[in-house]
Amino acid sequence: MVDWDDVLAYNTVKIVRVRHKWVGLFHKLSLLVIFIYIVLYEIILQEGYYLRETPHGAVQLSLMPPDSRLTIPVLPYCDQTQEARPYSPTSLRCVNWGEDLTGIQKGQDLLVVTRVGISDITRNCNETTPIGTVLEDDGNGNTVLCEENQSDEFMYYVSDIEDFKIMVVHAVRATSTGYSGGTFKHARPSAASLSPDAVPVEIQLKYADVTERQADLTEEERTEGVKGAVDVHPDGDFISVRNLLKAAHLDLDDISTQTTDREPNRYAGLNIMVKIIFNNNGAAEYAYQPEVLPAEAKLVGEFGINYPYERRVHNQHGVRFKFVISGEIKMFDFKTLLLSFVSGLALTSLAALFVDTLITYVMPQKATTSCSNTISHPTSRRRTLTNRPCSTRFSPKSAGSATSWRA
Repeated sequence: MVDWDDVLAYNTVKIVRVRHKWVGLFHKLSLLVIFIYIVLYEIILQEGYYLRETPHGAVQLSLMPPDSRLTIPVLPYCDQTQEARPYSPTSLRCVNWGEDLTGIQKGQDLLVVTRVGISDITRNCNETTPIGTVLEDDGNGNTVLCEENQSDEFMYYVSDIEDFKIMVVHAVRATSTGYSGGTFKHARPSAASLSPDAVPVEIQLKYADVTERQADLTEEERTEGVKGAVDVHPDGDFISVRNLLKAAHLDLDDISTQTTDREPNRYAGLNIMVKIIFNNNGAAEYAYQPEVLPAEAKLVGEFGINYPYERRVHNQHGVRFKFVISGEIKMFDFKTLLLSFVSGLALTSLAALFVDTLITYVMPQKATTSCSNTISHPTSRRRTLTNRPCSTRFSPKSAGSATSWRA
């Protein structure tokens, strides 16, 4: 017959106390190290009580012309007396282009054109006719073929591009934390609705994290970035191209590091990624920081004059700004805090297991402890009680060992 007291018996742990100061000291030091790691480092310093999430969202960019443009004769890179060809990379004829031609947006990228090469393509047949097709043949070997001809390319600089402004509008969300933010949260109210005590939030434009250029910055510039670079407006944030280049430690007239022809950045072009770094712990929940990417910025576009027989090609170089959302949104979360504590408990169990293994297999004297206790419930059919106390036997590894064990 089934003895349910045996089947459903409860097993518990019996504690054996090893009175050995070095073993006890090692175990307590292990617990202290675990406490410092879990409580001081993981929870306090690393803020292990926060649920962290990277926000995601969308960015819209627009290029705005300056309020007043510098005249071409005062710009050192403009040479209106020089013919379009031949040309020198450091000095070209300049054109005054508006924002519709100067700023070309593709997704979250904005190409601000600094140099353009203009050429014309003429075609003597329609677009469906393959090049080389015979159009006319008089039978005497005189034929007219379908062909295209491209004129010489004329190079120009776009004048006063540094004073153009980029309008940035963005909105982000963080699903797990329930956060939502963007330019709309920091839009400066109108002067009529602004109370006398209200202080508008200042959005920072941080300097690029370039090690060799950090020494040239003051402590204030390292912490606050380019002072007053971001103009917060109800329509969005306005940042001039000049300030973005300054924050990236760049100048359009410096020699480009992306080519071997010693061309200025204005001629060769630049790629700059601008990170929108979110952090919901401060008054301003985001900041801008540029980072230079190792590539030229180029875009070729065609415009139909008398399509398909006449087309104009714009070979455009400039500064491509790519705005990306980054940063971290944090929110207190009890589950995250509980996981930090549970990991600490697991480490304490490992520490105890390590000490037990050390005592049993490694120490100069080994202790063998055995005990068998069976306590029957009064209602059990087995009325016997077996209670043999634990016995600890120490077997020294060497006869001369002076280690003292007591259990």
